[in-house]
This record gives sequence, structure tokens and C-alpha cells, in this order.
Amino acid sequence: MAGRALQDNLVGPANEFGSLQSDNLWFLGVFMEILGTLVSVAGKQMFRYAAVTGRKKFYLYGFIGVVVVYPALDIVALEFAAQTVISTVTGMVVVWNILLAPCTLGEDMTTKRISSAVVIMLGIVGAGSFGPHFEIVRTPEQELQQMFTTGGAITYYFLLFSFLAVGYGVILPNEKWMPKQSLRNGALQGALAGAINGNAFVVKAAILFVEHHKWNDVVLYLLWGLTCTYHLFALSMLAIALRSHEALHVVTIYEGVSIAVGALSGNLVLAEYQGQSGVELGFYIPCVFLIMYGLSLMVYWPSCFGEGDEILWNAEDIELMTENVPICKAGRDAGCCYCCGTLQPRPKGENSSLIAGKGEQDEEVGMKKKVSFGGVEPEPEPDCVDRLLDWGSEAQDTLTAFATKAKDGVCSLPDRAKEIGKQMKSGQETRERARET
Repeated sequence: MAGRALQDNLVGPANEFGSLQSDNLWFLGVFMEILGTLVSVAGKQMFRYAAVTGRKKFYLYGFIGVVVVYPALDIVALEFAAQTVISTVTGMVVVWNILLAPCTLGEDMTTKRISSAVVIMLGIVGAGSFGPHFEIVRTPEQELQQMFTTGGAITYYFLLFSFLAVGYGVILPNEKWMPKQSLRNGALQGALAGAINGNAFVVKAAILFVEHHKWNDVVLYLLWGLTCTYHLFALSMLAIALRSHEALHVVTIYEGVSIAVGALSGNLVLAEYQGQSGVELGFYIPCVFLIMYGLSLMVYWPSCFGEGDEILWNAEDIELMTENVPICKAGRDAGCCYCCGTLQPRPKGENSSLIAGKGEQDEEVGMKKKVSFGGVEPEPEPDCVDRLLDWGSEAQDTLTAFATKAKDGVCSLPDRAKEIGKQMKSGQETRERARET
């Protein structure tokens, strides 16, 4: 690629399958990945916008952002920086979501969320600083040898396939070990899908074949096909997990394991650790764990730090802070996001802005409230329990009235039977409506 011409000459051997080259443009790869994660979050929020407003064209916009633009930026990022660096930057997906949620979806910024974002960002800065800043120069043939014949690569494949085989084939099917609605079931499904998604070294190899213009080599197309296959399979497994588990819980683990597997595969399969000194590697590894810890704070907040639900600021605060900003005034007139007047605030809750959207429980009235992108919040509807309780109260009042009439000789037995039959029929209709709700 053209960008490689700007880099320094070879500085030393790596192993028999390549040599080290100073990579002065690694920061450009990090920038492209950060930009890509922002596009990815924007695309996912467009899916959400289309779902709640019925404006179908935003599905197309979101698809272009998530499936076309983000992968393209990810490929460019891998061209300029090592996989072990780029894999850690993908944690910015969660950071962008946390920071943009008050503006785009009207969510509150809580202590838990901002703490998670800060910890993740610190880990990303550390991983980018101490990660390998040398490119291992290889030919396509050397890359394939590195990927399939070295001890590190073979060890990695054994660990990966063992984890997937035991997880999907043994542990998940066992209802005693993994009840379908349990938290550990969702955690395992998220971890398995994340382990599949973290294998970016396949993309790195495919890029190398393109650089060397191996258009007639069938391996190039096999690599791209494998890239598409494992990405789609990982997303499919994630979608299956989200059917029965909270998305905030599953997606957090998915992202964390994906980052860890990306860092591990970059070092074992591509041997990118050879571009790091012992000190750099010693700092890089804790930074990867710091990112994973920041992700875990979204789900497992330590009780010693308080509840973590304290609201620091929300969309109304942002609107007040930006009321005199010209671009915000223009956006408010156009109604482009929450703080510009498009959304209504949600009740306090900790569901993720990208992946929840099912309304929050209002403890005062016991009803569900949902967010609307049209400027009007739907009226709360009573749940099925409320309806059944209302019906039970009505039935009790009716039976009490019957007993009083019978005692006074006003109501005959056939009349009572008819009235009770009508009441039971009404109750059955109420139960059916509650069940549909």
C-alpha cells in the first residue's frame, strides 16, 4: 500500500518468516479504528431510530455504516498498525455509546457509565502506547507458514477450538450446568461469540495478499470468504444469545472476550510480540486487562464504590449548556437528536442505549414507559398483573353484592347463576387481553 512507502527501512530480523520494520504510522491506524468505531455506533443507533420511528431509509444508512464503512476503516487501520493494537481500540464502541447516549437517546449519564468509559479509555491509551510499533514484513507465503506451521499458532488453534467445542458441544446443552435463563448461560454465549469474532489475523493475511497483487491466487478469496464467515457466525451467535438474555450483560462480555482474543491471536499466530521490548510487553498486558475491567464495570459494579446509579448529567443539562451554541440551535430547529428536541427523557435505568430500548420500570406506578423519537412519549399501559388484579377486585365486589341480595331474598338462584356466568365470561376476556399484552 502507498502508506507503507512512508515508513522506515528494515531494522532487524524477526524470525525465519519475516523481518521487522519500523512502523511510524501506527497512530494513523489507531485514528482510523477510532473513527470506524464511531461510525459503527452511529450505524447501530440508526437501526434503533428506524425501528421506533418507522423511517425505513435509516435501516439502509445504518447498514452502510456498520457493514460497509466500518469494515473498510478497520481494514485500513490494520494496514497501518499491528492487530494487537487495533484489537484493543475496538473498546471505543462502548465508550462512544456511553458518551453519545444522553444526546442521541436521552439517557442519563451515571457514575457507573462514566467510570467505565474512563477506565476503558485509559486502557486503550496504554495499549496503544506500549503495543508493538514495528511491522513484521513478510511475503504471502511466509505469512501462511507463520499462521499454520509455528508452535504459537498451533497452540492458539488448539485452545480456541477446544474452548468452542467444549462450550457449544458440552456445557451449553447441559441444562443442569447452564440453565437457559441464568446469567452464566448468557455470559458463556457472549464469551463464545466474542472468541469467534476476535480472529482479525485472517483479515491481516488477506490484506497482505492484496498488497502483493495475488489476484489469481485462490487463497486470497478463501481468506476473504473465511473473514466474512466467522464475522457472520459470531454475529448470529450473539443474536441468538440476545433472545433470552439482557443485551447489556451479553454484549459487554462479547466485547471483552473479543478484545482479549484479538490480542492473544496477534501475539501467538502473527508473533507481533517480537516488535516489543520486555518492558513494553509488561505494560501492554495489564492495559488489555484494564480495558476488560472497564467493560465489566458496566455489569458488575463493586458495591464498595456505592450504587453507581447516581446521575451526573442528562439530556436536559446538555440542552442548557448548549442553548447558545449556534450549531446546536440549528440542530434543535432540525430536530436531529435528543438535546435538539427530538426525544423525550427516559425513566432512570441502566439499560444500554444501543441494545435495550424496551422501556424502563416506573416504580411509582408499576407501568412501562417507552422512548419515542417523535417528540411524544406513549401513554403507559398497565401490565397483565394490574389487569388481573382489577378483574379480581370487580369479581369480589360482584359476589359480595350477590350474597347481600340473596340474604335479603331479592335475588333468586337462577339470576345469580346468570350474573356469575356473565362475570366469568368478562374475566376470561380480560385474561385473554392481558395475555396478548
